Amino acid sequence: MTPPGKPTKAISENTSYAIVALLITLILWVIITGSKESQAVKMVQVDYVLPKNFVVVNSIPQQVAFRVTGPRLAIKRFTENQEHLTIDLSSSGEGTTSVRIHSDSITIPSSLRVLGVTPNLITAQLERVVSRAVPVVARLVGEVGSGYKVTGIQVVPKVIEIWGARSNLEQVAELHTEPVDVSGRVSSFEKETAIETEHAGLIGSTLPHVKVVVTIKGGS
Repeated sequence: MTPPGKPTKAISENTSYAIVALLITLILWVIITGSKESQAVKMVQVDYVLPKNFVVVNSIPQQVAFRVTGPRLAIKRFTENQEHLTIDLSSSGEGTTSVRIHSDSITIPSSLRVLGVTPNLITAQLERVVSRAVPVVARLVGEVGSGYKVTGIQVVPKVIEIWGARSNLEQVAELHTEPVDVSGRVSSFEKETAIETEHAGLIGSTLPHVKVVVTIKGGS
């Protein structure tokens, strides 16, 4: 006759063995899965260091793709970490500067291998920032009241100073205000308005507001 409590003890021991076996199986699965070779692409943010009073006038990449291979767990940790690539152009002068991106341009874990970098060459066109005084022209829309006409338009200030790459400023002969509506007007008025910023390459997006004074008189 089996003594009381023995079956319960045997079941408990069997359960413990099963749990241990399951844990060992999970550990082995993690080790085997994590050690399997895999590939991934990591997009790395590019930070540019420019010389003082210089700007880049061409299109340059803001990210670089690193294609790596290695153990899955190592790749997972690598791709999850934030990484930045700093390209120092501070010693460059005006003109074209090219920088080659190598597999060791960022920190790569020893367990991983870089298969390729895209793009592997970055070319920047640098120009010096210059200033220029440019006249401001008011842009009127609409028609004044019947029998009236616009006899004068004044912008205050009539000239403002802008900054930008020399090649960009050479294309800016004048700036225009945002539309000033004169529809139905029968008397002179003034209005504060913004300047349109359609010109690419201007330094500083906060151009000053100007005052537009419109003189309207009745037809004779």
